[in-house]
Amino acid sequence: MLAYMLTSSEEWDGATVRINVIVDSTALATQAETNLDAVIAKTRVRALPHVIVRQDKDETITEIVREVSGETDLVIMGLRSPAPDEMETFIDHVGQFICDLGSVLLVHASSHFDGRAVLFDEP
Repeated sequence: MLAYMLTSSEEWDGATVRINVIVDSTALATQAETNLDAVIAKTRVRALPHVIVRQDKDETITEIVREVSGETDLVIMGLRSPAPDEMETFIDHVGQFICDLGSVLLVHASSHFDGRAVLFDEP
């Protein structure tokens, strides 16, 4: 919805919206592409789906996002809600994650979005 609202404005008219999803296998990539296509069709956003298969298991999600989105004008990032006992570390992780990106808009991911490892690798 935010992407639709932004691209409807005169300042962002003609902007390219790319939805990035990072997965760990080609098997998961097919399902991610199907899900992205459905979301894009449902929301009627002019967006390009971009599924990234992590080839190097030692490469972190942070590194991939910085590589893929480091030069964009605006990164809109959906976050899951942190558990009460992880609030302090969650905030630290978010700060470290976005420090090298340009403009970032953090939003709460919708309840139907699977937020596992959306932002961080599992320890």
